[in-house]
Amino acid sequence: PQAMYAYFPGKEQLKVALIIDFLDELTANIEKKLVGVAGEQALTIFGERLHTLLLAQPEMTRLAFGGIN
Repeated sequence: PQAMYAYFPGKEQLKVALIIDFLDELTANIEKKLVGVAGEQALTIFGERLHTLLLAQPEMTRLAFGGIN
């Protein structure tokens, strides 16, 4: 199997692409849970779902919110 690095100009671009994909997945997942929900209930669902999803992927969470290094 070929390394993913071959598809990106550099390591930083690969990291950015991974972060974007991760955040897109988080957003899509949360949006599905919020269909038809509003107000305080929506905020509660948003917070709980985000918390659950971030804890489920600690390495990606660290990459996305801990910087590019």
